[in-house]
Amino acid sequence: TRRASLAIPLTEQGKSEARAAGVRLRELVNDESCFFFHSPYERTTATLKEILKGGDFNLSTPRGGQTPPPLRQRLTSASGGAQALQTERERQGRDPRTKYQIAECTHLREQEFGNFQNPAQMKKDMTTRNEFGRFWYRFENGESGADVFGRTGLFLQRLFRLTDNSNRAKFDNIVIVTHGLTMRLCLMRYLAWDIKDFEQVWNPSNAEMWVMTKNSRGQYVLDDHTQIRYGKHGKGVMPERMRKVNTIKDDRWLDRLREDQWKMGMTSMVRYGTSTYGTTSVLSPKDTRASDEAAGHRK
Repeated sequence: TRRASLAIPLTEQGKSEARAAGVRLRELVNDESCFFFHSPYERTTATLKEILKGGDFNLSTPRGGQTPPPLRQRLTSASGGAQALQTERERQGRDPRTKYQIAECTHLREQEFGNFQNPAQMKKDMTTRNEFGRFWYRFENGESGADVFGRTGLFLQRLFRLTDNSNRAKFDNIVIVTHGLTMRLCLMRYLAWDIKDFEQVWNPSNAEMWVMTKNSRGQYVLDDHTQIRYGKHGKGVMPERMRKVNTIKDDRWLDRLREDQWKMGMTSMVRYGTSTYGTTSVLSPKDTRASDEAAGHRK
Protein backbone atom coordinates (compact mmCIF):
# COMPACT_ATOMS: atom_id res chain seq x y z
CA THR A 1 0.00 0.00 0.00
CA ARG A 2 1.05 3.61 -0.56
CA ARG A 3 1.07 6.15 2.23
CA ALA A 4 1.62 9.89 2.03
CA SER A 5 4.66 11.23 3.88
CA LEU A 6 2.43 13.25 6.18
CA ALA A 7 0.70 10.04 7.34
CA ILE A 8 3.82 7.98 8.15
CA PRO A 9 3.51 6.96 11.82
CA LEU A 10 6.13 6.91 14.53
CA THR A 11 7.46 3.44 15.35
CA GLU A 12 7.79 2.07 18.86
CA GLN A 13 11.51 2.81 18.79
CA GLY A 14 10.74 6.37 17.72
CA LYS A 15 8.31 6.75 20.61
CA SER A 16 10.94 5.52 23.05
CA GLU A 17 13.50 7.99 21.66
CA ALA A 18 11.00 10.84 21.91
CA ARG A 19 10.19 10.02 25.55
CA ALA A 20 13.92 10.03 26.34
CA ALA A 21 14.17 13.42 24.61
CA GLY A 22 11.35 14.65 26.85
CA VAL A 23 13.36 13.64 29.92
CA ARG A 24 16.37 15.62 28.65
CA LEU A 25 14.18 18.61 27.85
CA ARG A 26 12.74 18.57 31.37
CA GLU A 27 16.29 18.57 32.78
CA LEU A 28 17.05 21.62 30.62
CA VAL A 29 13.97 23.73 31.41
CA ASN A 30 13.37 22.49 34.98
CA ASP A 31 10.09 24.01 36.18
CA GLU A 32 9.93 26.82 33.60
CA SER A 33 7.00 27.41 31.26
CA CYS A 34 7.13 26.20 27.64
CA PHE A 35 5.35 26.91 24.38
CA PHE A 36 5.53 23.99 21.92
CA PHE A 37 5.30 24.47 18.15
CA HIS A 38 5.05 21.34 16.00
CA SER A 39 4.77 20.20 12.42
CA PRO A 40 1.29 18.82 11.60
CA TYR A 41 2.65 15.54 10.21
CA GLU A 42 1.51 12.42 12.06
CA ARG A 43 5.00 11.40 13.19
CA THR A 44 5.88 14.86 14.51
CA THR A 45 2.58 15.14 16.34
CA ALA A 46 3.25 11.72 17.88
CA THR A 47 6.81 12.79 18.73
CA LEU A 48 5.47 15.81 20.63
CA LYS A 49 2.99 13.60 22.48
CA GLU A 50 5.81 11.33 23.65
CA ILE A 51 8.03 14.30 24.58
CA LEU A 52 5.23 15.64 26.78
CA LYS A 53 4.83 12.22 28.34
CA GLY A 54 8.55 11.62 28.89
CA GLY A 55 9.12 15.06 30.41
CA ASP A 56 5.89 15.00 32.43
CA PHE A 57 4.62 18.20 30.80
CA ASN A 58 0.99 18.25 31.94
CA LEU A 59 -1.01 20.57 29.67
CA SER A 60 -3.44 21.28 32.52
CA THR A 61 -0.74 22.65 34.84
CA PRO A 62 -1.68 26.24 35.71
CA ARG A 63 0.83 29.05 35.94
CA GLY A 64 2.34 29.48 39.41
CA GLY A 65 2.99 25.78 39.97
CA GLN A 66 -0.19 25.09 41.96
CA THR A 67 -2.04 21.83 41.55
CA PRO A 68 -4.99 22.49 39.24
CA PRO A 69 -8.41 21.90 40.77
CA PRO A 70 -10.60 19.25 39.13
CA LEU A 71 -12.14 20.39 35.88
CA ARG A 72 -15.70 20.00 37.26
CA GLN A 73 -14.88 22.25 40.22
CA ARG A 74 -13.54 24.97 37.92
CA LEU A 75 -16.58 24.86 35.67
CA THR A 76 -19.49 24.34 38.02
CA SER A 77 -21.12 27.58 36.92
CA ALA A 78 -20.40 27.15 33.21
CA SER A 79 -22.78 25.83 30.59
CA GLY A 80 -22.24 22.46 28.94
CA GLY A 81 -20.89 24.16 25.81
CA ALA A 82 -18.39 26.20 27.80
CA GLN A 83 -17.24 23.07 29.63
CA ALA A 84 -16.68 21.26 26.35
CA LEU A 85 -14.75 24.22 24.96
CA GLN A 86 -12.55 24.45 28.07
CA THR A 87 -11.91 20.70 28.03
CA GLU A 88 -10.90 20.88 24.36
CA ARG A 89 -8.59 23.83 24.99
CA GLU A 90 -6.83 21.96 27.78
CA ARG A 91 -6.55 18.83 25.68
CA GLN A 92 -4.97 20.77 22.83
CA GLY A 93 -2.74 22.87 25.09
CA ARG A 94 -4.42 26.17 24.17
CA ASP A 95 -5.66 27.35 27.57
CA PRO A 96 -3.88 30.71 28.15
CA ARG A 97 -3.91 30.14 31.91
CA THR A 98 -1.74 27.03 31.72
CA LYS A 99 2.02 26.67 31.97
CA TYR A 100 2.51 24.55 28.86
CA GLN A 101 0.84 25.32 25.53
CA ILE A 102 1.10 23.87 22.04
CA ALA A 103 0.38 25.09 18.51
CA GLU A 104 0.48 23.36 15.14
CA CYS A 105 2.36 25.19 12.39
CA THR A 106 2.26 24.06 8.75
CA HIS A 107 5.41 26.07 7.96
CA LEU A 108 7.36 23.51 10.01
CA ARG A 109 6.41 20.53 7.82
CA GLU A 110 9.06 18.43 6.13
CA GLN A 111 10.39 19.23 2.66
CA GLU A 112 7.91 17.89 0.12
CA PHE A 113 9.52 15.29 -2.14
CA GLY A 114 6.39 14.70 -4.23
CA ASN A 115 2.91 13.38 -3.54
CA PHE A 116 3.80 9.67 -3.60
CA GLN A 117 7.45 8.67 -3.85
CA ASN A 118 8.68 5.99 -6.21
CA PRO A 119 11.81 4.43 -4.62
CA ALA A 120 13.59 3.96 -7.94
CA GLN A 121 12.81 7.50 -9.09
CA MET A 122 13.79 8.92 -5.69
CA LYS A 123 17.22 7.29 -6.02
CA LYS A 124 17.70 9.02 -9.37
CA ASP A 125 16.40 12.31 -7.98
CA MET A 126 18.87 12.22 -5.09
CA THR A 127 21.76 11.69 -7.51
CA THR A 128 20.53 14.57 -9.69
CA ARG A 129 20.10 16.78 -6.63
CA ASN A 130 23.73 16.25 -5.64
CA GLU A 131 24.81 17.28 -9.14
CA PHE A 132 22.46 20.27 -9.35
CA GLY A 133 22.82 21.51 -5.78
CA ARG A 134 21.07 20.28 -2.65
CA PHE A 135 19.68 23.70 -1.72
CA TRP A 136 18.32 24.54 -5.18
CA TYR A 137 17.06 21.23 -6.60
CA ARG A 138 13.26 21.04 -6.72
CA PHE A 139 11.60 17.62 -6.68
CA GLU A 140 8.78 16.97 -9.13
CA ASN A 141 5.47 17.86 -7.43
CA GLY A 142 7.56 18.87 -4.45
CA GLU A 143 9.86 21.54 -3.05
CA SER A 144 13.46 22.65 -3.15
CA GLY A 145 15.51 23.47 -0.08
CA ALA A 146 15.11 27.11 -1.07
CA ASP A 147 11.31 26.72 -0.89
CA VAL A 148 11.54 25.36 2.65
CA PHE A 149 13.96 28.16 3.55
CA GLY A 150 11.30 30.65 2.43
CA ARG A 151 8.59 29.25 4.68
CA THR A 152 10.88 29.04 7.71
CA GLY A 153 10.85 32.85 7.53
CA LEU A 154 7.06 32.76 7.83
CA PHE A 155 7.39 30.58 10.92
CA LEU A 156 9.87 33.00 12.50
CA GLN A 157 7.41 35.83 11.88
CA ARG A 158 4.78 33.88 13.80
CA LEU A 159 7.29 33.15 16.57
CA PHE A 160 8.19 36.83 16.92
CA ARG A 161 4.50 37.79 17.04
CA LEU A 162 4.11 35.43 19.96
CA THR A 163 7.18 36.56 21.90
CA ASP A 164 6.88 40.30 21.25
CA ASN A 165 3.13 40.69 21.86
CA SER A 166 2.66 42.30 25.27
CA ASN A 167 -0.97 41.13 25.35
CA ARG A 168 0.01 37.46 25.24
CA ALA A 169 1.21 35.28 28.08
CA LYS A 170 5.01 35.07 28.22
CA PHE A 171 6.92 31.79 28.17
CA ASP A 172 10.39 30.96 29.43
CA ASN A 173 11.04 28.46 26.63
CA ILE A 174 9.97 27.90 23.05
CA VAL A 175 10.11 24.27 21.91
CA ILE A 176 9.86 23.39 18.22
CA VAL A 177 9.08 19.88 17.00
CA THR A 178 9.94 19.62 13.32
CA HIS A 179 12.03 17.65 10.77
CA GLY A 180 15.78 17.43 10.19
CA LEU A 181 16.11 19.56 7.06
CA THR A 182 13.53 22.08 8.28
CA MET A 183 15.42 22.37 11.54
CA ARG A 184 18.68 23.14 9.74
CA LEU A 185 16.97 25.69 7.51
CA CYS A 186 15.38 27.42 10.52
CA LEU A 187 18.88 27.89 11.93
CA MET A 188 20.20 28.97 8.53
CA ARG A 189 17.48 31.60 8.38
CA TYR A 190 17.88 32.83 11.94
CA LEU A 191 21.69 32.72 12.12
CA ALA A 192 22.19 34.03 8.57
CA TRP A 193 24.29 31.09 7.35
CA ASP A 194 25.24 31.20 3.70
CA ILE A 195 24.43 28.28 1.40
CA LYS A 196 27.93 26.79 1.49
CA ASP A 197 27.87 26.72 5.28
CA PHE A 198 24.37 25.24 5.37
CA GLU A 199 25.38 22.39 3.08
CA GLN A 200 28.22 21.49 5.45
CA VAL A 201 25.81 20.94 8.37
CA TRP A 202 24.35 17.44 8.69
CA ASN A 203 20.87 16.56 9.88
CA PRO A 204 20.60 15.86 13.62
CA SER A 205 20.60 12.27 14.84
CA ASN A 206 17.58 10.61 16.42
CA ALA A 207 16.29 12.61 19.40
CA GLU A 208 19.25 15.00 19.21
CA MET A 209 18.81 18.32 20.97
CA TRP A 210 20.25 21.60 19.67
CA VAL A 211 20.08 24.54 22.05
CA MET A 212 20.35 28.30 21.58
CA THR A 213 20.86 30.53 24.63
CA LYS A 214 20.64 34.31 24.89
CA ASN A 215 23.99 35.79 25.90
CA SER A 216 24.73 38.99 27.85
CA ARG A 217 24.61 41.04 24.63
CA GLY A 218 21.10 39.89 23.82
CA GLN A 219 22.16 37.54 21.02
CA TYR A 220 21.01 33.96 20.62
CA VAL A 221 24.03 31.66 20.53
CA LEU A 222 24.06 28.00 19.45
CA ASP A 223 25.29 25.87 22.36
CA ASP A 224 27.51 22.79 22.00
CA HIS A 225 28.10 23.54 18.32
CA THR A 226 31.11 21.19 18.30
CA GLN A 227 28.69 18.27 18.76
CA ILE A 228 26.86 19.05 15.51
CA ARG A 229 28.08 17.00 12.57
CA TYR A 230 29.79 19.25 10.06
CA GLY A 231 31.90 18.91 6.92
CA LYS A 232 32.06 16.54 3.98
CA HIS A 233 32.03 13.36 6.07
CA GLY A 234 30.39 14.81 9.17
CA LYS A 235 33.63 14.71 11.17
CA GLY A 236 34.54 18.39 11.02
CA VAL A 237 33.90 21.06 13.64
CA MET A 238 31.36 23.79 13.00
CA PRO A 239 33.12 27.19 12.90
CA GLU A 240 32.62 29.46 15.90
CA ARG A 241 31.22 32.21 13.64
CA MET A 242 28.19 30.04 12.81
CA ARG A 243 26.98 30.04 16.42
CA LYS A 244 25.36 33.48 16.28
CA VAL A 245 23.99 36.05 13.86
CA ASN A 246 26.99 37.46 12.05
CA THR A 247 25.55 40.36 10.04
CA ILE A 248 28.18 42.67 11.49
CA LYS A 249 31.28 40.71 10.56
CA ASP A 250 33.76 42.61 12.69
CA ASP A 251 32.79 43.41 16.29
CA ARG A 252 35.54 46.03 16.36
CA TRP A 253 33.46 48.03 13.88
CA LEU A 254 30.55 47.88 16.31
CA ASP A 255 32.75 49.07 19.18
CA ARG A 256 34.04 51.99 17.12
CA LEU A 257 30.48 52.91 16.19
CA ARG A 258 29.46 53.01 19.83
CA GLU A 259 32.45 55.19 20.70
CA ASP A 260 31.52 57.64 17.94
CA GLN A 261 27.83 57.88 18.83
CA TRP A 262 28.31 60.83 21.20
CA LYS A 263 30.03 62.80 18.43
CA MET A 264 27.02 62.37 16.18
CA GLY A 265 24.44 63.18 18.87
CA MET A 266 22.96 59.67 18.83
CA THR A 267 21.61 57.95 21.88
CA SER A 268 21.00 54.51 20.44
CA MET A 269 21.95 53.63 16.93
CA VAL A 270 22.84 50.01 17.47
CA ARG A 271 20.72 47.57 19.38
CA TYR A 272 20.41 43.81 19.47
CA GLY A 273 17.28 41.70 19.21
CA THR A 274 14.43 42.63 21.50
CA SER A 275 13.01 39.13 21.92
CA THR A 276 12.53 38.19 25.55
CA TYR A 277 13.42 34.54 25.33
CA GLY A 278 16.76 32.95 25.31
CA THR A 279 17.27 29.29 24.46
CA THR A 280 16.48 27.23 21.44
CA SER A 281 16.63 23.51 21.92
CA VAL A 282 15.88 21.24 19.02
CA LEU A 283 15.07 17.56 19.43
CA SER A 284 15.38 15.68 16.23
CA PRO A 285 14.44 12.06 15.77
CA LYS A 286 14.95 11.05 12.14
CA ASP A 287 13.10 9.06 9.44
CA THR A 288 9.98 6.98 10.22
CA ARG A 289 11.27 6.01 13.64
CA ALA A 290 11.38 9.52 15.02
CA SER A 291 11.78 11.81 12.07
CA ASP A 292 11.21 14.84 14.12
CA GLU A 293 12.62 17.52 16.36
CA ALA A 294 11.99 20.16 18.93
CA ALA A 295 13.45 23.54 19.72
CA GLY A 296 13.10 25.99 22.56
CA HIS A 297 14.07 29.44 23.74
CA ARG A 298 15.27 29.84 27.25
CA LYS A 299 16.54 32.57 29.53
